[in-house]
Amino acid sequence: MTYINENEGTCATITPTKKGFVVCFIDIDVPDGIVHTRIFQDEKEANRMARYWVHGVLSEDPWVVQ
Repeated sequence: MTYINENEGTCATITPTKKGFVVCFIDIDVPDGIVHTRIFQDEKEANRMARYWVHGVLSEDPWVVQ
């Protein structure tokens, strides 16, 4: 799964592995680029974080992305 925000120059990918779901965030709009990864045991939480990193908070609760 890949989430892309072309307006912000960001994307996040979710890759299933033996240890869980790896979420990788990439921001290409900054001079050195930002790459950040985190492993989640739950696929739903991995999707929430990927959407949060790419699209930002759309509600007051940071774990709820609409």
